[in-house]
Amino acid sequence: MGSETANGTWNNAYAVQFPFTIGDRTFLYGQNQATAYWFIQELLPYGKMGSETDNGHWSKAYHIQFPFSIGGEVFYYGLNVKTSSWFIQPFIQRL
Repeated sequence: MGSETANGTWNNAYAVQFPFTIGDRTFLYGQNQATAYWFIQELLPYGKMGSETDNGHWSKAYHIQFPFSIGGEVFYYGLNVKTSSWFIQPFIQRL
């Protein structure tokens, strides 16, 4: 394990977080279960955090979430375990 490259404190607790890559850029997605607030922030070389690129609120929280790619396009899957509702949508390419 190497030396720490970044640290800090989030404004919210994010129970769901994952990285994903579009083109040659890597991002971090996080969602708060209590408020359904989500954000996307760029991850930079050498383990640094970049700027937030997008954020918002879902109509409900999604307990299980992950990215996947097909044919070079990155998609997002979300499942609410309380209601069994789920969705798949592409990540916006304007990131």
